[in-house]
Amino acid sequence: MLNGDIIKFINWFSYKIINNLDKPLIYMITFGILELILGSSNDPVTKSSRRLLKVHSDGGMEGRYKPTAVGSHVSGILIWFNYKYFFLTARHCLQKFRDDIGDEIQLNNFYNHSPYWINKSDSFSDSLLDFLYVRKIWFIGEIFKLRVFETAEGIDLEDLCLLEIYYPMQPVKNYVNLNNLNNVVKSKSEVNNSLMGFSGYPAEKNPYFWEDNDVVPITGTATHSTLFTRWYDYGINIGNSNCIQLLRPRRFDYSGMCGGTVFTINESEIKWAGMYISGSDDKARYIPSYLILDVILNYRESRSLTIDQDAEICGGANYVSNKEYRKAVQRMEKMFKSWI
Repeated sequence: MLNGDIIKFINWFSYKIINNLDKPLIYMITFGILELILGSSNDPVTKSSRRLLKVHSDGGMEGRYKPTAVGSHVSGILIWFNYKYFFLTARHCLQKFRDDIGDEIQLNNFYNHSPYWINKSDSFSDSLLDFLYVRKIWFIGEIFKLRVFETAEGIDLEDLCLLEIYYPMQPVKNYVNLNNLNNVVKSKSEVNNSLMGFSGYPAEKNPYFWEDNDVVPITGTATHSTLFTRWYDYGINIGNSNCIQLLRPRRFDYSGMCGGTVFTINESEIKWAGMYISGSDDKARYIPSYLILDVILNYRESRSLTIDQDAEICGGANYVSNKEYRKAVQRMEKMFKSWI
């Protein structure tokens, strides 16, 4: 939902409560909670979802930041820890993950030397600085082959991947801060019958435009344009499962939302609860944060694939000691905080 839609939703749901027109509520939602739903849309955790574009360009090193075409609808979660930004998403959103008999398909055949661009925020200045750029992919889901974990019903945990982002050298807002785990759901009990929300970038709300239009004008030498519209929905967690009962049936296909952020809402705080995977007209499924938190924090134990080959050849983070890198990032983060 957009902010206006959230207000309409609150009015609709208030009417349902007052007139008792629906099935009994699992969770007694007060008008204070409804106000919290409205306020939650501006919380850094709820706005941590981002959209990834698959970028095609010609010309090797010279063309890596001059896209010939962009496409796809991929959602993910912007995460910050260990002095780095990461983009958590589902691997099948990047490329088909498994063949018809269930065997893994290797990730390859990228469209460009810098094939994945992620919006830094929801506002744009028509600049390369509007985007975040991927350095590596860490296949953290493969760890689930090697360890015994509690399973999440109906979800392929091996599908999980973490994209390491080059430090953007500019202020970034609205992300999941894993340096502070107080804002993260760490057990089943925290989601039991809880009020939940999730956000992402569904294809229907983020169309591409191939002709002149007034919504997202096509400028310069560009051949097409696209919207960046974050969408929200809400529901009640079904017991302590990884499934949310939506407060009202969805009104359109949520294709493109996979990878979006999931969160709990209560009177005192909003917590990151996991990653949206799929759903039906009245339900949403997600990978719980308490299942994958350790794997994310220990991402270096997993296999990685360098995406931006040219940048690796030219140097970069591998050529700077961890101590020097941390000090440099600390200085920049301190400066950026004074700007925001």
